[in-house]
Amino acid sequence: MIEKHPLVRQHSLLRTQEEATLLASKDTFPFLVIHGTEDRHMYVDKIEAFMKENFGNVEFHRVEGAGHATFYETPEFVNRTLLEFVNKQIA
Repeated sequence: MIEKHPLVRQHSLLRTQEEATLLASKDTFPFLVIHGTEDRHMYVDKIEAFMKENFGNVEFHRVEGAGHATFYETPEFVNRTLLEFVNKQIA
C-alpha cells in the first residue's frame, strides 16, 4: 500500500495549472487518460469533464479502487489499455 501524505494533496490543490500548452495541442494529438477513482491528489470528475469538454480525441478510463499511481496499483489494466490505445491510433 502506498502511504498517502496530506501535504502532497495540499501542495497540489494550492498550485495553479497552466493550461495553455495543453490546450494548444488539443487538436494535434489523441489523449488517453487513466485515472484512479481513489486518487487523493487530483479530482477525477473535474479532470474528466475538462478533457471531454475541451478535447475531441480523448479516451478516459476510471480505475475503480485505484489511487494516484494507477500504473503501479493496476499494471495489467494500464498496460493493456495503453497498448490497445496505441494500436487504435496506428491502425
